[in-house]
Amino acid sequence: MGFRFQRRINLGGGWGVNASGSGGSVSYRSRHGSIGTKGFSLRTGIPGLSFRQGWGKNAGAAALIFIAIMAALATLALAVRILAYLIPLLWQLVRWVALTLYDLFVYGIQQFRNWRARSTGTP
Repeated sequence: MGFRFQRRINLGGGWGVNASGSGGSVSYRSRHGSIGTKGFSLRTGIPGLSFRQGWGKNAGAAALIFIAIMAALATLALAVRILAYLIPLLWQLVRWVALTLYDLFVYGIQQFRNWRARSTGTP
């Protein structure tokens, strides 16, 4: 059994540089998995169970599928974050418009009653 050297230097934001006896590589880690120059892994949520795939010579299709899935997940996560921010703002806007229209309607009715009272001469 030989000696093994491996070290990860964290660059922040999930990015890192991996150094080992066979060379270095760059990788990105998230809570869903990691992707690097030598392959990718997906976390399943079950402790100790994950899926790993190396890029290899014939792994171009697998890499393309993985990148498409990760891009779709990232887009979905971004859309959810934007909606979570916009829905309360839109609700406040709709509420404000409804209350403003209600106040305008009540004011119009009061003005009409005042005009009718003045035109008929009744108090």
